[in-house]
Amino acid sequence: WPWFNFEGEQRGMFCSAHRVPGMVVAAMNKRCEHTECGRPPHHNWEGELRGRFCALHKLPGMECLATKQRCERAGCSRAPSFNSEVGRRGRFCAQHKQEGM
Repeated sequence: WPWFNFEGEQRGMFCSAHRVPGMVVAAMNKRCEHTECGRPPHHNWEGELRGRFCALHKLPGMECLATKQRCERAGCSRAPSFNSEVGRRGRFCAQHKQEGM
C-alpha cells in the first residue's frame, strides 16, 4: 500500500519497499518525538492518553498505548495472544502462557 510521501504531503505515493530516504507516513498528525523519526508514536508512560515515541525509540518503562488488552499476569504489559481452546480472546502473552495454551 502507498503510505509514504515527503513531509507535509497528505497522500501516500510509495510503498515501504520503494520509498525514498526521508519519506514519512503521509497524513499522519503525530510522529515519534525522536529526532528525524517518522514512525507513529504508540508508547508513553502508564496513565498517559497519547503516545510520544515509537517502539524503537521508547524510553525504559514506557508502555504501548495502542494495545488495549494486557497479559493477565500481574505486572506484565505485553499484548495477550494465548488462551485455552474454548477462549476466543488472548489472556496471556507468550512468556506467561500456561500449559496447554
